Amino acid sequence: MIQKKIQKKSDFVVKGFINDLPKLEYFFEKFFECRNISGRYPTIEIWRENLVTELLENITENEITEFDIGEISNMTSSEQLKKSIYKWQKNRIYLFDYGINFLIDFYYENDIPSFAGINLPNIIEDSLEDIIAWSDYGVNNLHVSFTKSLKNKLCDKSSERYKYLAYTFESRLIDLIQNIKKDNYSLFGLDRILLSIGYSISRENISINNIHLNYYVNNEFSNSKRFKNNNLIAKKYKEISQMILKLLNQKEKDLLSLRYGLNNLNRHTLKEIYFIKNYDNYQNLYKDLIRTLWKIRITWPREIIEKILFGEFKIYTSDQESYNWRENYIGI
Repeated sequence: MIQKKIQKKSDFVVKGFINDLPKLEYFFEKFFECRNISGRYPTIEIWRENLVTELLENITENEITEFDIGEISNMTSSEQLKKSIYKWQKNRIYLFDYGINFLIDFYYENDIPSFAGINLPNIIEDSLEDIIAWSDYGVNNLHVSFTKSLKNKLCDKSSERYKYLAYTFESRLIDLIQNIKKDNYSLFGLDRILLSIGYSISRENISINNIHLNYYVNNEFSNSKRFKNNNLIAKKYKEISQMILKLLNQKEKDLLSLRYGLNNLNRHTLKEIYFIKNYDNYQNLYKDLIRTLWKIRITWPREIIEKILFGEFKIYTSDQESYNWRENYIGI
């Protein structure tokens, strides 16, 4: 459901995207260092000051850095830093859409079995790492090397990183419904599933599990009082909330703001959003939500997403969802 047909850009443009990707990781590493020191997420200005200070120190000491001296001009103000991050995040969305399109087309063309059990984000992430390492081969070989790496990893049956956890969409949804029936209600329980494995969900998955989804939507609506509180964390970190929204088109911005209480709105249940936005059917609502969460998931660390949207960040055990900083983007 997240697949979006895109126009393939030239190798030269794609190479520029790929070369910029490590910088985004570097930015967020420093973001969490600031958080660990102060105990709260830093303002964009404090974040910028720490970045510039460290980069200048590295250059003075001839330390290896992802940036050259000229690129520090991209961080002369908070607005400039936000523009740079936005550019790199948009690049990342394009590259992951590029990879998803290729992998899905390759799957159908070659009739690969058990495609639903494959971890597509990890395949794309590792393929991009390969491209960065292979950059010496030159621009003309970029498309070939990227697609070759995607193919190899898609067919790699030995790597655990490319296999799903045992929990499919249906099994996670059933577990969620069972917990609700035991009065173990979890706010945004479905959203967490969609954020985690939404890229694997097809329209057929939605249709097959329509009864479970209807139960969740109706139960959520009956507990709608929980949604009337303002999202105080999103208000506290308004700069970050606005940076998240900037990545989205207007329809996605409206959906995210209504659902999670961004832009000073109250949070709303899925049923309320269905009527407010005049959806024809719930399948299209799920599709829009999955696509929106996908774009955020691959561009922001998971901790920030969960804090801003859900109000809390859950540390998952090893048999559920793994977390280290690098897997924060893609950790299933």
